[in-house]
Amino acid sequence: MQKKARDPNRSGEIVKKDAEFVPSRLTIKKKEKWGEINIAEADVIVSGGRGLKKAEDFGILAGLAELLGGVVGSSRPLVDDG
Repeated sequence: MQKKARDPNRSGEIVKKDAEFVPSRLTIKKKEKWGEINIAEADVIVSGGRGLKKAEDFGILAGLAELLGGVVGSSRPLVDDG
């Protein structure tokens, strides 16, 4: 994408919102057939990469994906590493 030229006539507004954190809603439902998920058809993809240090860390992403009605994806290096 090309960067738009600065327009001093435009302005914005900061709107602060309080997020509600409900730990009990962060349950993980394990899918046994990961290969059957087609991320090309997903509206929401929560993806992880090398910043995740262990396989169990994907549980955090799975919980978020479930809350958002999405699926979990991964970078190619993690897939190649198993």
